[in-house]
Amino acid sequence: MIEDDILIETPSRRPWLPAAIALALLLLWEGLVAVGLVDPLFFPPPTAIARTTVRLTRTGALAGHVGITMARLFGGLLLGAVPGLLLGLTMGWSDRLRGVVDPFIAAFHPVPKTALLPLFMVLLGLGEAPMVVVVALSAFFPMLINAMAGVRQITAC
Repeated sequence: MIEDDILIETPSRRPWLPAAIALALLLLWEGLVAVGLVDPLFFPPPTAIARTTVRLTRTGALAGHVGITMARLFGGLLLGAVPGLLLGLTMGWSDRLRGVVDPFIAAFHPVPKTALLPLFMVLLGLGEAPMVVVVALSAFFPMLINAMAGVRQITAC
């Protein structure tokens, strides 16, 4: 009982600790770049990131970039989640369809989706399409598997 009370009360005694740890890590990162142990080309220091963020926000470029990223995200989500949901619902209801499709799902699901990006770039060209396809595939499999599992749980009752 006493141990439970200590675990519950400990975070409230030091609410500053997570912020202090984060600040210490940022200062360490900044220092490692300053002394040359970390290459700023690959890991720019936090101050450079902050300056760039402020500059892009002032010019309005950051909002444009965020908008493009959100369009890719939601486009890929729509293109992947809807077919995944429909196929998952159908596979949950149909044992025959599940028996036919499940081996393909089991084979392709473990493949890292970002590893396929170069292939998609060759097939679809440079631009938005390969990135949207990677997001779509990343959304497709979890949606399919969870929809199928949900239907099977409901029908098992």
